[in-house]
Amino acid sequence: MSLDIQAMDVLICFPGGAQKVNDDSSRSGSLKATERIKIGNGRPGVNFMPKSSAAQKQPLGEKKIKNKQLVERRQQQISKAALKLFAQKGYHNTTVRDIARLSNISTGSVYDYIRNKEDILFLVSQNFFDNLKKEVERALKGLKDPLMKLKATIEATLTVIDNFQEYVLITYRESKYFKKQDLLGIFQQEAFFTNIFLKIIEEGNGKGIFHVREPFVVANLLTLMTHCWALKRYNLKEYSLFNFKETLIELVLGGMIGKEELAKEI
Repeated sequence: MSLDIQAMDVLICFPGGAQKVNDDSSRSGSLKATERIKIGNGRPGVNFMPKSSAAQKQPLGEKKIKNKQLVERRQQQISKAALKLFAQKGYHNTTVRDIARLSNISTGSVYDYIRNKEDILFLVSQNFFDNLKKEVERALKGLKDPLMKLKATIEATLTVIDNFQEYVLITYRESKYFKKQDLLGIFQQEAFFTNIFLKIIEEGNGKGIFHVREPFVVANLLTLMTHCWALKRYNLKEYSLFNFKETLIELVLGGMIGKEELAKEI
């Protein structure tokens, strides 16, 4: 079984700062009934195909600026400055003027590349998930064994999270300020990667390598546990990324295949 992460239906996963949407949910930020479906075993989910998702916005800034390289460069500047300010001041308290100043771009010129602060949030989010997608694709290339796939995916995910710790913190801490459409986009992107874990676990179960009773639950736990490198960073200062990776891999794989088998495999 090979994983095609270019086109994959996914099950939705919600960051800690947001509430899980149940069938009877009525909160203003919840998904509409038409946006929710049932996928296997009655689990709530959202179909997400990365190339055609409605949550993905059209390229920003290209209508005003024809030089695509300039647009990408400026958007990277804006995204980098925004991430730093969101982490320091919070998403709600950061203004476009603040971001423009730190980006060394005039406030008027910033609007050549974005429409509003929500677009900047999209840029930050897209930058994180683009990097995550590339790293996971690279890590999985040529691998056939589900055990090695899972190990490689955990390592790749943690590598990117280490470089985007502020983004992870912002998503959990500031999600109450995000608009529903922005939250939906983040949920879908995260769900895409949670589903990679799910597919690997199910493949391992099918081959008798893993013994996981609830693959969907474990896939979501894996997403959360990788995020802990950023969320619990204040309490993990004595530990390196390498230490955290090895500890998490030993914990997860040891529980799936047993410690004795793990020692033989790795």
